[in-house]
Amino acid sequence: MPILVSHNTFRSQAGFFVRSGLATYGAARRALADLERLNRSDVVCGLHSAPAELKDGLSYWKELARTGAFIAHGKTFEITEHMLSHWVQEYDRMIQAGHSVPVPVEHTTDPEKNRGTISHLEVRPNGRDGASLWGVVTFADADAAKLAKTAQVSVFSPAEFIDGEGRKFVRPLRHVALTDYPVIPGLEPFSIVASLVGDTKMPITLPELVAKHEIEVAEDATPEDMLDAIDELITSLKKLEPEPEPEPKSESEPEPEPVAASMLGILRKSRVHDINDLVSQGRISPVVARELQKQYCNDNALALSLTAGNEDDSFDRLMSTLAKQPATISMSETTGPQVLDPKNNPLLADACRRAGK
Repeated sequence: MPILVSHNTFRSQAGFFVRSGLATYGAARRALADLERLNRSDVVCGLHSAPAELKDGLSYWKELARTGAFIAHGKTFEITEHMLSHWVQEYDRMIQAGHSVPVPVEHTTDPEKNRGTISHLEVRPNGRDGASLWGVVTFADADAAKLAKTAQVSVFSPAEFIDGEGRKFVRPLRHVALTDYPVIPGLEPFSIVASLVGDTKMPITLPELVAKHEIEVAEDATPEDMLDAIDELITSLKKLEPEPEPEPKSESEPEPEPVAASMLGILRKSRVHDINDLVSQGRISPVVARELQKQYCNDNALALSLTAGNEDDSFDRLMSTLAKQPATISMSETTGPQVLDPKNNPLLADACRRAGK
């Protein structure tokens, strides 16, 4: 779907420049500064409802599911990125309708076994060439939060759910069970929500960011459309930066020795790998990754780093700094299900068997 972004042309001392949806040069500069701060803070993407209230010390990020094929009790099921996106969409509808997604101990509807609720859902790329569903689990109290140290999770999604007002939800996420026997192995453990450690400020959402800077997008714009519009804005604003004038070379300064193309290729591959690792870890967004690759992975930057006698270690220092940032940047889309129909759901069947139902 095309992005409806208005383009206005202005004249500045540097000449003509094009940028998206902002009325003045000053507004453009403020937007760029805000976007750069955003890249160093928490982002929740793909959530259309207002973020739920998080509780300091009780809210944890948790990888809930990931794409792939899995086997439970001899039956194979597959989780696709489309399914993850469907889960987020139905979650949003359920929250707006006044429902919650509980976090019980094992698969059950017994309220006595509930230990918390899901406060956010989002989809992120993972390091396995796929995507993962991440959620914020807000525990009911400190005792319940102790389970974050040892428990894993298993999601339950029935074929459909019809509420008391007749609203139908197709394959919604009905609960996320705490368990020691997850079907999906290797899920990332619980981690405290970083924005609540010394800072109770809620993470900003994509719709809030777009509205704040009056970036024009279609009314039905998806998170991907919003990210593309922001990416276009950043690219346009970067063009405002004047090109640094090359320093005049001293007559006595020797010409640098040419760098072999193979060496450039090796260094480029290494830097791209380092940048992509930060994206996989959720420490930077793909938008920031593209800008870093443009700046540090071009031939001139690589050749400069390989020139004999050059001591420029700015890339390494930048990577070290970014690696210390909290892994809470979310590039989500919208999401769908791990579990099949209740009658054919091996997880639910096993839970019911053990509960004596």
